[in-house]
Amino acid sequence: MRIYLLAIALVALSVSIRAQEIDESSLFQATESVHAVDSSATILEGFEKESTALTGQILQRNLYNINRSGHFSDNSLLSYSQANLLLDVRLQKGVKAFVNLELSQLAVPTGSTNGTAAFIREAFLDFNIDRSVYIRTGKQVLQWGRSYFWNPTDLINMDRHDFFQLNRLRDGTYGTKIHIPMGAERNFYAFINNQNATNLNQISLALKYEFLVGNSEIGLSTWQKAHAFSVYGIDFSTRTWDIDIKGESAFSSGENQARLRLIDGSVDQYTVHDELVNKTSLTFTKTFDWDLAERISLTQEFFYNSHGYQDHIFGNSVLRASLLSTQLYQPNMNGQWYSATFC
Repeated sequence: MRIYLLAIALVALSVSIRAQEIDESSLFQATESVHAVDSSATILEGFEKESTALTGQILQRNLYNINRSGHFSDNSLLSYSQANLLLDVRLQKGVKAFVNLELSQLAVPTGSTNGTAAFIREAFLDFNIDRSVYIRTGKQVLQWGRSYFWNPTDLINMDRHDFFQLNRLRDGTYGTKIHIPMGAERNFYAFINNQNATNLNQISLALKYEFLVGNSEIGLSTWQKAHAFSVYGIDFSTRTWDIDIKGESAFSSGENQARLRLIDGSVDQYTVHDELVNKTSLTFTKTFDWDLAERISLTQEFFYNSHGYQDHIFGNSVLRASLLSTQLYQPNMNGQWYSATFC
């Protein structure tokens, strides 16, 4: 039995090539949904400027294998290189196009196969109707859910967060997002998800209404799909005693994710019906100044899954093999209780 040491070396490089100078902070990076709608001439003039920006990042990860004696074994390096090129094109009348092209290469120890891949993580088009209805269509990653790592109300993104790749850009989902701002304190969202859909029954619809109450932001959401349990969610974000508190909770009358169990030594796959299923996350974040304001952040997050496996499913070799060989395995989601600290 070998002991594995994970040594992750991260190298981030940002390169910006611009046709015109623009504000990088506005390049599809906003995480707050509720915002004021300003119709002043100055703001509109900013929207009308055409611009093109090419940004990117390079990420390097290395994993080493150490044997029992604590020495590096021969040919133990597993190296993963990843580069993302982000192209942002802004045209007249608020029309924007965005593409995230990813190139990656996996180099594994001698005797195994190396691999190189290139694919598009995001590719979408933004436009609006009379600056009242904003539409984004294509492959996209949505900022749906308040918590840092666990987002039970996010039933849209196909690619979940990964502990070992928290800074990795996630893969998008094919669909159309509709955003209708209603003043500075309310927003309505809809997302039509057509990922892998070959007929109307495979298309899902997510709706969300956000509003402000004092210094707190609250969201109510629902997810609907034919032949699936409806899911209803609530999330919030507030600040108390210099601590950011965020949380979200999803409810349904059954579990859309199938489960496994052993019956007379055989693996049985079943679905929970007519039972209240709840998934809740709660996040506390405290920031500290160090040369710059809020330079260091400390986040403590908790997650509860009412219908997670109570027993250690990986302790049973039969169940473990069946779970990992299907699409039922969800990392950091299979148990009932989780807690994580991020700094």
